[in-house]
Amino acid sequence: MALKGALRSYAVVRDLITPELEPLVLSHLKNIRESVAEAFGVSLDSNARSSSTRRVRWGAKEIGDWVAGLTELVTRFEERVEILLQACVKVENDLVSLSKVAYEKELFSTVVENIQKTVDELSLAGYTKLNSWVLVIKERMGDVLRARLENSIEAWITTFEKEKDSDSDEEKMSTLPKIKVPTIGLEILLRNQEISASPSLPSIRIKFLQELHDYMGVVCTLKSPQSGRFEVFDSNMDESQSINSTFGHLAREINPVTLAQAYGCIEVHMHYVSDFVSQWLAYQTLWDTRVVDVASAIGDDMSLWHSVLDEAAAARRALDSSREYSQFGPIVVKFDKVQSQINLKYDSWQKELQTCYAGVLGKRIEELHDETSRSKVKLEEIALDGGAATEDIVLGVTSIQDVVRKIGPWGEEITSLLDAERLLKRQRHSFGTDWLEGSRLKGQYHQLMQILHKRSRSMNDQLPLLQSRIISEDKVADQRIEELLGNWEEEKPLRGNIQPREALELLSKYEFTMKKAKADDDNLLKAKDALGLDVAISNNAIAYCYEELVDLKEVWSVMSDPHEKLDKIKESPWSTVVTRQIRKQLEDIVHELRSLPNKIRQFDAFSHLNDTIKGYLSGHVVLSELKTEALKDRHWKTIFSKLGIDTSLNDLTIGILWDHGVVHRKKDLNEVLTMAQGEMALEVFLDQVRDKWMKQELELVLYQNRVRLIKGWDNLFTALDDHLGGLVLMKSSPYYRAVREFQEEGKLWEDRLTKLRGAFDSWVNVQRRWVYLEGIFFGSADIKAQLQAEWSRFRNVDGEFVALMRRVSSRPYAMEALNIENLQRTLERLESLMVAIQRALGDYLAKQRSDFSRFYFLGDDDLLEIIGNSGEPGKVLAHVGKIFAGISSVRSDPLKLKDGILALFDAMVSKDGEVVPLHDVIQVVSKSPVKEWLRKLEDGMHNTLAHLLFDAVQQDSSSVLTLSEHSGKDLFINWAKQFPAQVMILASLVTWSMSVDAALREKGDSKSSLTGVLSAIESKLEIMAETVLLDLPAESRKKFEQLITELVHQRDVTRSLLDERVNDPSDFKWLYHLRFQYNPEAASLTEKLQISLSNASFFYGFEYLGIGDRLVQTPLTDRCYLTLTQALHFRMGGNPFGPAGTGKTETVKALGAQLGRFVVVMNCDEAFDFGAMGRIFCGLCQVGAWGCFDEFNRLEERILSAVSQQVLTIQRGLIERHKSIELLGRSIKLHENVGIFVTMNPGYAGRSNLPDNLKTLFRAVAMVKPDSKMIAQVMLYSQGIVSAQALSSKVVALYKLCQSQMSSQSHYDFSLRALKSLLISAGGLKRKMIEEKGEAFIQDVATTETNVMIEIACNNILPKLVADDLEVFPSILTEVFPGACITKMEDLNLKKHLQDICDSLSFVPGDDWVQKILQLRQVLEMRHGVMLVGPSGVGKSSAIDVLLRGLELMDSVKNEKYIIDPKAMDKNSLYGVLDGNTMEWTDGVFTSVLRKILSNQKGESDKRHYIVFDGDVDPEWAENLNSVLDDNKLLTLPSGERLSIPDNLRILLEVDSLAQATPATVSRCGMVWFSENTITTPMAAKHLFLSLQKEDILGMGSEIPDAQSSFLKCIKKFLVTEDEDSTSLLIEAIEFSMCQNHIMKPTRERLLASLRALLIKGIAKAIDYDENHPDFTMGGDHMGKFSKRWLMHSLLWSFSGSAKWPDRQKLSNVLVQNSGITLPTPGTSISDYRVRVEDGEYELWSDSVPRMEIESHKVVSSDVVITTTDTVRHSDVLEAWLSSRMPLILCGPPGESTILKFDTSL
Repeated sequence: MALKGALRSYAVVRDLITPELEPLVLSHLKNIRESVAEAFGVSLDSNARSSSTRRVRWGAKEIGDWVAGLTELVTRFEERVEILLQACVKVENDLVSLSKVAYEKELFSTVVENIQKTVDELSLAGYTKLNSWVLVIKERMGDVLRARLENSIEAWITTFEKEKDSDSDEEKMSTLPKIKVPTIGLEILLRNQEISASPSLPSIRIKFLQELHDYMGVVCTLKSPQSGRFEVFDSNMDESQSINSTFGHLAREINPVTLAQAYGCIEVHMHYVSDFVSQWLAYQTLWDTRVVDVASAIGDDMSLWHSVLDEAAAARRALDSSREYSQFGPIVVKFDKVQSQINLKYDSWQKELQTCYAGVLGKRIEELHDETSRSKVKLEEIALDGGAATEDIVLGVTSIQDVVRKIGPWGEEITSLLDAERLLKRQRHSFGTDWLEGSRLKGQYHQLMQILHKRSRSMNDQLPLLQSRIISEDKVADQRIEELLGNWEEEKPLRGNIQPREALELLSKYEFTMKKAKADDDNLLKAKDALGLDVAISNNAIAYCYEELVDLKEVWSVMSDPHEKLDKIKESPWSTVVTRQIRKQLEDIVHELRSLPNKIRQFDAFSHLNDTIKGYLSGHVVLSELKTEALKDRHWKTIFSKLGIDTSLNDLTIGILWDHGVVHRKKDLNEVLTMAQGEMALEVFLDQVRDKWMKQELELVLYQNRVRLIKGWDNLFTALDDHLGGLVLMKSSPYYRAVREFQEEGKLWEDRLTKLRGAFDSWVNVQRRWVYLEGIFFGSADIKAQLQAEWSRFRNVDGEFVALMRRVSSRPYAMEALNIENLQRTLERLESLMVAIQRALGDYLAKQRSDFSRFYFLGDDDLLEIIGNSGEPGKVLAHVGKIFAGISSVRSDPLKLKDGILALFDAMVSKDGEVVPLHDVIQVVSKSPVKEWLRKLEDGMHNTLAHLLFDAVQQDSSSVLTLSEHSGKDLFINWAKQFPAQVMILASLVTWSMSVDAALREKGDSKSSLTGVLSAIESKLEIMAETVLLDLPAESRKKFEQLITELVHQRDVTRSLLDERVNDPSDFKWLYHLRFQYNPEAASLTEKLQISLSNASFFYGFEYLGIGDRLVQTPLTDRCYLTLTQALHFRMGGNPFGPAGTGKTETVKALGAQLGRFVVVMNCDEAFDFGAMGRIFCGLCQVGAWGCFDEFNRLEERILSAVSQQVLTIQRGLIERHKSIELLGRSIKLHENVGIFVTMNPGYAGRSNLPDNLKTLFRAVAMVKPDSKMIAQVMLYSQGIVSAQALSSKVVALYKLCQSQMSSQSHYDFSLRALKSLLISAGGLKRKMIEEKGEAFIQDVATTETNVMIEIACNNILPKLVADDLEVFPSILTEVFPGACITKMEDLNLKKHLQDICDSLSFVPGDDWVQKILQLRQVLEMRHGVMLVGPSGVGKSSAIDVLLRGLELMDSVKNEKYIIDPKAMDKNSLYGVLDGNTMEWTDGVFTSVLRKILSNQKGESDKRHYIVFDGDVDPEWAENLNSVLDDNKLLTLPSGERLSIPDNLRILLEVDSLAQATPATVSRCGMVWFSENTITTPMAAKHLFLSLQKEDILGMGSEIPDAQSSFLKCIKKFLVTEDEDSTSLLIEAIEFSMCQNHIMKPTRERLLASLRALLIKGIAKAIDYDENHPDFTMGGDHMGKFSKRWLMHSLLWSFSGSAKWPDRQKLSNVLVQNSGITLPTPGTSISDYRVRVEDGEYELWSDSVPRMEIESHKVVSSDVVITTTDTVRHSDVLEAWLSSRMPLILCGPPGESTILKFDTSL
């Protein structure tokens, strides 16, 4: 029964399951099916065979269990289905709600969230594979929402359609949802006299469209249900779920026609709005047009005035409306404010129009009144009776006829004027008090009519009498005219040689006569016509003659001015004549004549004067030549005799010369001129020499407050050589022998200057030697005491030299110095004395070096300072660090001093601060030579270390026995702290080496003994690993880290011996390593420790080395040790070679440290010559130190060959056990421990090949590939990184992947040095993280250390990556460290300071640039040498400046920056030079700065110092910094000196490319890459604008002028933009320009710098204008026009000045199109115009070209510049750049006169 019930229930429930629900309960169905299949022995898998073993037997007992199991499965199935069906019901209800809820976002979202909640409940209930069911729900929801969306769009269309009145629309609206669209406001405003719509119509349209999109978004932005929100690890999720997360696709399924209608509604409303707004914008004419312009256009047209006034009144009435807004759909246009303003403007317009009209009307009324009045008076005065003269009768008749003709038009005009007056009165115009009423004009007109009627009647009554009088007068007039014409023909002035004054007088007389005759004739004709007589044809003869007279008068009037100008020129006295002005005046006359019209040029008056002036011009060259200053009185006498002039030179005028034919006598005068000019040249040169040396004052400078010395020798020698050479050349001139005075003076000055040159040659040498020796002898009493003979001689020299200089100081002139008696012999004698003194001083220093060999590592100046301060040991201690490897100072106790004791030295102090008490206190007594107590210090150092080693070995041996106990751990730590690092590590090596050796010597298997040794080492390692993480002093931590490094090596060697089963101490596997044997029984204390490797043995050197850094020993290191020790064993040198960063030099230093040797590292270069190398060898041989010559193959090949002989001499001496050898010509002691090693980078730039004879002297060992993984592991472990083994592999893998997968860049370095810089900071960062997050953070050590390594890796690698590799690095990082994220630099405190600094400097702190500054700070903390790489203009220099200022604000430590351009000087000037003869060293720029920092005379140790090399990294100079930039931190000089780099100094190299740099330099520096996008163009543009706002253009330090602020305000929108998505005109222009062809490759910074200079010039013009026009300064429209047009001018010339004309035209077109500025003439370019500051308008450059005047003899001269349009505009641009002190490059083909243009600008 149970089985039957279960199956029945299953069947019922199974029928309820629909296909889309089946996957949700598929697992339950499968379980039921499997249970049933098990009972019947059927497999559900068709490929599998049924198994009889699992069949359920019906009669067996297990049938009950099976039925119970099946029942349970069915029950669980029923429950799952019931839950599922309930969920389906909920979804159905929600779908119904979705179709009915109001069309609102919140309501829809609520329903959708309910559906999602149902799906989430099923998901959380364990229903899997919900995706198919959810897809069905999505489809049904989509159908419902699609219908809702279509319905809502139809409602939108219906709502905003214009036709809404039909019943169908109302019925449709009732079924559609109501639309609620927010009001969109638009207002018509008047701002700055301009009507505009706010916001703009495009913005309104965007808002309207956005409302539609938001309306549709109610549906489209709904989130669709997701099936797997909680299925985090479901890999079968449909990717479409994440893609189709909303119902946005429904918008694409809507009928396009419907959507188009919705958008169409918007466009219709926008059309209406646009038309409405345009109507208001049309009123802008009221402000744009002046009433005066309208009045001038109308003129006197009364009808037009009438219509204009009527139209204005009608338009004004149309504006009177009470409405304040209009609505177009949701758009509300408000116009109330502008309406009132327009009304006021209209009223003003109307009033002004009326005033103008009234003025025109009143003027015309007055004019017409005057005309009628005059006519009335004339008519009243007429006399026509018989007693009147004939002439009066004629005039009376003509007057009556004239009034009769005018009376009709006057009447009509008066009527119209009266109508206009009435119109003004209707418009209530207020007439002035002086207004002439129209009624008065009308009355005047009626009176005129009455008088005219009366006079006309009188004339008709006397008609016969008048006719007879007129006929008789006509005959008399004809006779007078005939007589006048005859006289004219005889006397008219046509000849050109007449004076204009005479001709004009004659013409004036005839003009009066002809005019009277013509007037009489005209009046007679009018009278005849009026009286009815026959009118004959007028006599035209008098008219023709009068026309001829007018022409002649015009000719002579025009010609009178040139004649007067010429006469004035002729009267000019010759003594005051300027020929250039004379020529210009003549050319002006010619130009004036040429400009005359042809009708004048055809007369003889013009031809005669023109030919005369041209003749003068053709011979003007002769006048110019005669004006030369070379002509003396003797020459003028000759000229007067040749020309026949009988006058004095004072009375001579230019007219006299012209009149005597000077123009045609050029050949006769050339002989005189040639001789005069030749003599003049010699005279000028002699005058120059005389003036120069008689006035030449010697430039003096005060030295040591004792005496003034001469400086500026180079200028003196240059001037002397030039003048001496000129005097010699002068003798060969033919004019030299012609004048006796020249010969006498030339010989005199040649003798003087020759003597002066010889004296100065000796003087400069004497002065230089005196300065050198004066500093030595006067600076130290000890030197005087020890070199008494030399001091005595120098004292005499000093007295004589000082007396000489004081005498010169009293009258510091060159000629005065030459007058000193026996000057030359005195100087030569002083020089020879000082040469002898200097030679004796050199011998003395050589003896001091031979007495104390370590003095060889000091320069002469340092050694002299030490000797000179032997009585002050404190001053000597400053140089101790240069002669000892690890001692930087010595501790002294001043409280224990007794009489006669200067100092008690009781301890050595290293540069790391480690203090080592001396075994025996060193006493420095009075008069004790410094070399003696320094030798005691050297011996005390050896003895102290030897005693400490003895104690340390004894105590270390005892501590091993109790190491496992807690007290033993404390004992070991105390032991490690008790002894110096060097002794502690050495003792551990001795203990380990002797323990291993003892274990190997035991009989039988040594495994157990070696195991014990290994256990002890591991115990020590465990203790140190725990201790190093504690809060320790820096000194102790460094000691423990080195001990860990050494213990790791001991552990690895011991393990290898165990693994290889070594049982014999003579096994090479043991002999392969350094073995330390301590023999307490040895006789000598310093010979108790012997070190062996293979068959080579050495005594330990006991040179104190301080703490220093310990090298991780790898198999490569062991091989190198073996090779080098064998080389030492056979008395040879060692030669590790290989690429940069493989540890060559460090290995040599490490081996020296293991053997207790003083290792002197020298960075070689071409400056090391034979003498410098020999001097260094002398020091090494006598001290017994090792010399490691890094980059040895950088020496020149000739030097290498010579050095090979020196090395061979040393090696032979060692082999033959000589106590001394011969070097540099003298015998020196040879120490048996001396060693010479050279390291090389074969194949690098600037490297030589070693000669074969040199190669044979060295044992070579290749160092190619160090074991980076092992080094990383040991270094990490030494800093307390527990998971060092795992992390080391990852870090090395990270660097390898970076090297292989990233692009190849010259500044990339992923070598061992780069890896090391990452590793050394791991421990410190881990401790910092633990301190910040507390002890609880220590629980997950591995995670902490991983995070530490990720952060350090990002800090080290990210700063150097280019943009493409920044995208690659995250994948590399996650490949090595899964789940790792890129970390950015963050320092909120520093960033705040950076923001403030940027604001003060007008910088724009972009995120990328600020990140680079933070990266630079991080890299500076890890490396003391840093390169900033990137193209120019990306903010490198600015980043340095801003960072230094920020650091000062943070910690109040002052920063000093020294900028050096290494390419601006040669290498000797940069680093210094060693005089090969005197072995005297002279500092260069870099070395002098470094010495200044090291001297600490002005508190340099309390500051941070940055030396910036700003220039290309060329191996020629950069390789010399290799030892400075690596861990040696030393600058080695050819003089043997070694200048250490202090911890407060950083070396920065700022460069745009490392294409020429070698890996040796690159690998030594930290890198920060600045890409082109670090400083974006908008940032650069904004910086330009901000800096111009603060620019003190006037240089007065006053406030920024208003003109400057206004100028920049007007052009701001063209330069910068606040919207990140938009670009300014400047950005568009610069991007366009960068794509064009230029003569030189353009850079953004060069273009912006050029623009800045031009803008400054424009601003300066505006400021000057305001200063010169204080009452009406530039502002408003004037400033707007000038500033914008000047900006266009500046953009064009700054961005295309280096481009060709077609490209300039293209840029001009771009500027015009995008700026809205129009050019005066279409088709022209901005380059064709200049901008006038007076009114801001454009003016053609061609109009600015000045008139040129060139003397004919200078036409072919190469320095003559013909001013053209190009020269004018180019000069204008050049002047702007020159005034800003910008460097210039002028490019152009041959013949373009670029130099002359530049000279013109200057």
